[in-house]
Parts: sequence; structure tokens; C-alpha cells
Amino acid sequence: MKEYNPRLNRPLTTAEIDYVVSHIKMMVETTFDWDSAFLYSPELPENATGKLFVPSSAEGWTSGLSINDIPVLFPCSPSGEIYHVLGSNIVFNHDYIKSIFYLLSAYQEIDPNAQRDKYNRFTFKGSIQEQLNIIHTPVVNYYIEWMVKGIEQWCSLNRVMFKRVTVFKSPVLHITHNVRKVNYFSKENIIQSWLQVLGIKPLDMPRKVKLKAAVYATKHAMKLDIIDNPWWTFEALMNIEQQFGFSSSWFFLTSSNDSNDMGDIDINDDDIRHIMLKLGSKGNDIGALLPKMSVSHESISHAISSLQNSYSESLPYSRINLHGLETPEKLHNLESANIMVDCSVHFTDCNGFRNSYCLPFYPFDHENQKVMGILEIPLTTNASNFLKDKVDDDIIFEHAEKVLEEIRKFNGVWSMQWSNADFDSYKFPNSFKLYGDILRYASQYQTTSATTTDVVRRIISISEKLF
Repeated sequence: MKEYNPRLNRPLTTAEIDYVVSHIKMMVETTFDWDSAFLYSPELPENATGKLFVPSSAEGWTSGLSINDIPVLFPCSPSGEIYHVLGSNIVFNHDYIKSIFYLLSAYQEIDPNAQRDKYNRFTFKGSIQEQLNIIHTPVVNYYIEWMVKGIEQWCSLNRVMFKRVTVFKSPVLHITHNVRKVNYFSKENIIQSWLQVLGIKPLDMPRKVKLKAAVYATKHAMKLDIIDNPWWTFEALMNIEQQFGFSSSWFFLTSSNDSNDMGDIDINDDDIRHIMLKLGSKGNDIGALLPKMSVSHESISHAISSLQNSYSESLPYSRINLHGLETPEKLHNLESANIMVDCSVHFTDCNGFRNSYCLPFYPFDHENQKVMGILEIPLTTNASNFLKDKVDDDIIFEHAEKVLEEIRKFNGVWSMQWSNADFDSYKFPNSFKLYGDILRYASQYQTTSATTTDVVRRIISISEKLF
């Protein structure tokens, strides 16, 4: 790996340039020769003709220039224009290649001095997304769109065939569910509930409501009443999704041996096997929610094998529990364990676009200077956090509107996470209604449903244009 500098004040390597250009190529169909027409260098040679020129910057990123309220990280002139025409050349005024690379490759996250939380996860606090107030703006998509506009005009000037391409034909809603806890009537849960009622443990809901929930669970445990499990919400959620034509992807925790994972699920349990079969029969995906503290190559392979033993139609899709993707090594381990898709990328302390991009992407391996072979579907919205933090519905829908307005511009992906336990009628009495209202709201934006498999199929169909 090239020596790290927080502001990337060096020219990009060939591998880094190719990584960015591949994402631009994905958005166009054209017949020109990129090797001869595309020029990325410090200066445009005199008498150059028929060039798509992007100036390369060796300076560090700055926040001093914006175009249409979009910050340009590596400006190369004082111009507020995206590009200009010079004879048969299109001359971009700033280094959008490096700007794309810095954000999309998560360059800031390999900083050994970057701010991290108690679990060693890279945080929104202190990130460039916080500094520039761009967490709800997929800035990389804007940069690519600017490049595509320049390419389109260049093709017109030079009489070359040009056609725009979008990864998806419409905005996409990618719904995911994490399943960690299902045993509402377990002794541990009942004891914790009574400890909260008695004031020994902090309350997670009003005391009167907690008392009612504790009595409810205790009556079932003592066989005084046969009561529905408030965490067994699978069929109810499927029914809501089907009303709006949506399907979803379900990630089941593969082991509950570590208390850090805050789970109680046994994927070998007959009821769990049955519900996975039922979910799959309705067109939903089943993947692995990997224990946070054990994501070595061997443990990942074992987790996937265990899940497949319980449900043979499960797929090599993963999410690390608690979004514990805090080191590049974990991505390497996922890749070496033949995980096809990961859905872990997310700021745990803020919803929004972590890589400033609203489409799936392949991560960049900074150490080995190459593209990784695992597809990442970044999580935009962790709805569980909204419920846990008791965020007002108006704020939640304001967030949803921001996300939908942005992804609609690029036919992007809104990946959303819920948990089966988010629909506990005692702890979150409004959650079923909120869920239905959000899906209704998304459908009004003409979003289409995409499971993880649907996303993979589309990416594979255009993969020859990527790398």
C-alpha cells in the first residue's frame, strides 16, 4: 500500500484510477477507445484534440469549492463549472476521479488515527461526511453524473455513439431484517424484565408497561396461559410487505454463544427451520448474521455451513452483527470464505450514505491495490436505531424523504434494516403501523422491491463493464 496520508495528497495509482473509471464506464454505452480518448494527467497537452481530459491533483482534499451545493474535494481551478469545451476536447475543471476514489474506496477509514467507538467501529462523528454535512447526499453519484454529462457532450462533438445506462430501471427498496432474539419467554428475559420493574436495572420502557410485559411473559413461562410470542413477527411482517409488492432479505444470527451479540437464537431449532422455509417459499432471501467477535475465515465458513444445514436454500450473503466491519481484514476473510454479498457497511451512529454512494459496489483493497470480489450493499437506514432512540415519526419520514429524493435521481438503492424484535407490542407499540406507513411512502415514490438476490442478478448482468 502507498504510504497513508489522511488527505490523500498524492497522485492516484493506476489501480486506483482504474477502480474509479470502471464505475463511470458502468453508466455509459459508447464505442470510443478509452485508452486513446481519456486523459487523466496534470495538464492537457498543447494541440490536443479529441480528448476527455480530467486534471489530476497531487494536493490533499479541501472543502473550499462547491458546484450546485456539491463539494469538490480536489479542485484544480477556481471555476464553478463542471467542465468546458475546448475545440474537440471536453476539459473537466476539477479532479473528480480522485474525489470519487476518496469517498467510494473509504480511504478515510484506513487512517490509524481515525475516530472509533468502543467496538473499534469507524464513526460518523469525525468523518468527512460529518465535516462536509453530506451524509444524506450520495456525492459520488453526482460526480459520476457530471462525468457522464461531459462524456455525452464529447461524443456529440466527435460524432461517437453514446447511450446512458442505469444499474436499475427505477429506484430500489432493499429491505433487510436481522434475527437475533426470538425467545421472549426465556428465563433470562423474564429475569431482566423483573429486575427493571424493581428498579435494579435501567428501564427500557415505562414501568407500568414493563410490569405488564413481565407479567405476560411470566404467565406463559408458568403455563398459566398460552400466549403469542411478541418477537415472533415473521408472518405479520411478510403480510405487510406483500401488501405493497415487497420482498425482503433475512439475516439469522448463526451463533448465540457470545453475550456481545445479544442473541438467543438457535438456528437448528425446528421452529426456526420452519420459518426460514416459509420465508424462502414466499420469495425472501435467507443469509447469515455473523457473530461480531468471531469473523475469521474459519468461523465464517463454519457459520455459512451451519446455516445451510438448517436451511439448504440459504445463500452466501452476510451481515456482521452490530455492523462490526471495523477492519479491512474482515472483508478479506469474508471474501476468502466465498461470501458473495455483504450488507454490513453502515455508520452505527448515523443513518445515511456511508461511502457517499447509493448503489452496490465492490470494495477496494488499499493494501494490495486491487478490487475485492465481494459485493457490498451499503445500509442506508437502520430503522432499529430510530425506535431505540424514540425518534418522532415526523423525523423518520423526513429522513425517508431525503433518501428517496436522492436515490430517485440515480435509480439508486435504499437499503433498510429492521429486526423481528422491533415489533414487540410492549416496547414499540407503534412499530407495525410505522413499518406499513414507510412501505406505503416508498411505494408512492415508485420504488421497486429487490431482494439481495435481485441486486446480485442485476450487477452480474452488467459485471463485464465493471472489472
